Amino acid sequence: MRIAVVEHQTVRPFELVRQAVVAGHQVVFVTCDLGLYLKGRPVPDTDLRLAEQVLTPAGTTDADQLLAALAPLADGPGLDAVLTMSEQHTLAVARTAARLGLPHTAIEAVQLTRDKFRARERLAAAGIPQPRFRLTGSSSEAVAAAAEIGFPVVVKPVDGSASVNVAVAHDRAAVRACAAQVLALRHYGRSATAARRILVEQYMDGPVVSCETLTAQGRHLVLGLTDRQLTPLPHQVELGGCFPADLDGADEISAMCRSALDAIGFDLGAAHTEMVLTADGPRIVEVNGRLAGGPMPFVFGAALDRPIYVDIAEIFGGGGLPRLRPTGLVAGIRSLVAPRSGRLAAVEPSPHRNAEGVLDYEIRRAVGDLVHEPRNNRDRCGSVITVAPTAEAARSLAAKVVDTTVLAVDRERVVLLDRAGYRRYHTRDGRPMLDPSRYDVTLFTRQDLLDQADPGEVTLALATDVEQADRLAEAIASATAGRGVDRVLAVSERLLLPAAALRDRLGLPGPSEKQMQLLRDKVAMKDHLSAAGIAVPEYAEVTGPSQIREMLKRHAAVVVKPTLSMGAKDVRVVRDEAGLAEFADPAGQPFGDGQPYLVEQFVDGDLFHVDSIVQDGTVLVAVSSRYLTKPIAFTRRETVCAVQLGDEPTRDVLLEFNARVMAQLDWFSGVTHHEIFLTAEGRPLLCEIAGRPGGGGIIPGFEHLYDVDLYQAALRPQLGELLTAPAARVHPSTHPDCGLTAWAVLYAEPGRLVRVDVPRRPWIIRANVRRAVGELVGDPIMAGDGTVTLAVCGPDPETVTARLHEAIADTHIATEPLTERSESR
Repeated sequence: MRIAVVEHQTVRPFELVRQAVVAGHQVVFVTCDLGLYLKGRPVPDTDLRLAEQVLTPAGTTDADQLLAALAPLADGPGLDAVLTMSEQHTLAVARTAARLGLPHTAIEAVQLTRDKFRARERLAAAGIPQPRFRLTGSSSEAVAAAAEIGFPVVVKPVDGSASVNVAVAHDRAAVRACAAQVLALRHYGRSATAARRILVEQYMDGPVVSCETLTAQGRHLVLGLTDRQLTPLPHQVELGGCFPADLDGADEISAMCRSALDAIGFDLGAAHTEMVLTADGPRIVEVNGRLAGGPMPFVFGAALDRPIYVDIAEIFGGGGLPRLRPTGLVAGIRSLVAPRSGRLAAVEPSPHRNAEGVLDYEIRRAVGDLVHEPRNNRDRCGSVITVAPTAEAARSLAAKVVDTTVLAVDRERVVLLDRAGYRRYHTRDGRPMLDPSRYDVTLFTRQDLLDQADPGEVTLALATDVEQADRLAEAIASATAGRGVDRVLAVSERLLLPAAALRDRLGLPGPSEKQMQLLRDKVAMKDHLSAAGIAVPEYAEVTGPSQIREMLKRHAAVVVKPTLSMGAKDVRVVRDEAGLAEFADPAGQPFGDGQPYLVEQFVDGDLFHVDSIVQDGTVLVAVSSRYLTKPIAFTRRETVCAVQLGDEPTRDVLLEFNARVMAQLDWFSGVTHHEIFLTAEGRPLLCEIAGRPGGGGIIPGFEHLYDVDLYQAALRPQLGELLTAPAARVHPSTHPDCGLTAWAVLYAEPGRLVRVDVPRRPWIIRANVRRAVGELVGDPIMAGDGTVTLAVCGPDPETVTARLHEAIADTHIATEPLTERSESR
């Protein structure tokens, strides 16, 4: 029999090939990502060498592509069966087999196993006990569904597997966070895309078990039941279990499994049906149209003493169900998991790994690999399979092997590029954001900031030009020789591109330089977003005075700014030829500094900013504010300030526009500061968007509202962590006097600072004096170069605005002009 195996699980992916060839069959292995399975090994060093052919089409989730790859085989030497061990590929494989005239699982049954909501509907129609459930398409819908069902709830992707993004949520904030993670997942790998729909289910308390079956000609054979050992909530990763499990009510569990398979029309193949044994009896969790994953096929084979993969292949080739014989054996499994997240520093295999009864022992991580505390089944580092006459003996032996296996985890090696000083990378209660027990930090910063690095928190602190990627690469190579680098971090806007360039050069995870250009280069940004249908003002890259003059013919005024500017630095409004001449050199180049510039239409409308926490382009939480004075006012040393919007239509317009913009930047996770114009007609236009926390009083205001430091939120994705939606720290129902925020930046006149007085009010969140008395103060270079930053709170826009103005009026800044006498002091 010639068998085409389309994709496989990644744990011992070629075991099916080996078993089938040993049984006398020919195997063709089909994958769009061979490297995923080989992991750097040459084919001759794996059991894939036994395959007759290896086919590598561009995609394997599309039936047309699969058919094009397999049709020559079917028309030539012949093909007897097409099957897969990968859940995301079951539908494409069934459709391909149908078009080739080969045995296959009923198409509708496969569709139901791949859509957990539709499966639930079918099971409900058949009267099969299961939890209450709702299908949702957004975080807000998921929260509403959870409130209707009742807490706690399970939140999961409708088409997921391996427990990825499955979690138990006990409140609205947790539901919102879980839902955002589901929506952020766009690809499963191997050409499989995510549906990005959320299933919210009633949480069922009780042991989790599964029923393993084979089906042929509509008849179901129960191979046995499996019990489970799970990690604590919220993730509940599978850590172990026994097969076949001797469970009370085994007949009822098996009968319910058969009924569920009949309800969805499952007529051919292996199935893995999960249930919870509640106080009211078994309840279906889900029906999976494939064999249980990970090392479980080896567990089944050990207890049944038969090649389970061959049984599956032969029923897809038209054969009947196998005849099982009693073996008197129970197989146990325990997973190896990292004690904490970090880099695997050492592995000491168990001295009991070759003991009698240990059937299989595998460590699937190598020294140097990054490992995680278990969040889903893919975080497991290995497993041990034991066999014994009783479940207790099998469990005990597996636990002994796991407990004597040492996985030593070292700190991740990170390089932090900084311009703010290391004190900024501490939480409000003084804890370092980069936990020294987890991260080995090399800091590159300015010379005058070196003394902020605590040796207990930073392994090495060096002064260098952090904006020059070439020099940085050399400095990093020298500083980390023999240690290597795992991640490069940056929060400051002007360091985002150098950090991305370093990642590209060093082959490290994180946004690339090409991606970060879209959040730094204003021309690239607007080219990309306008092409995606995002409204922007008319703009052009400036190569000479002609573009500015041409745009002035169509608009009463234009804005000219450097394409890489920040904080409104070097931004000018030009209204006529005289205005152009004020800042252009004789050749017409703005400022004569040689850097690239952008000219764009001056928008005569209000300016707003929306500050967001984002995961993979999905906005988890956002706060919108109206500028009372635009940032360019700093050039006149006028106070720059903004007030958060209340519950009004403008806020919804801005938040929706912000979400649409971020959807076009779906690779980005972190913090964004998005400035948006609103025209007189109420139309939003993109001003610009930055991939960093906003300045002024935005950070303390956000922390007041959500108890989240935006610097820490910006760092976490760069460390490989998933961001979640924060719960509101203040709410009108519990904090009626402080539900909105406002901020201001105040500037001193040039001279020597002689006095700074800031008011004290209960509604002032933060009054930050950034200059010391006696310090020389010049003209601000950018909007953030203020002397005092204020952040206030209030119950509504009117009150918070009034409080902001009161705080500004009661802030006193005095300087003395610089004279020859004062300069000599």
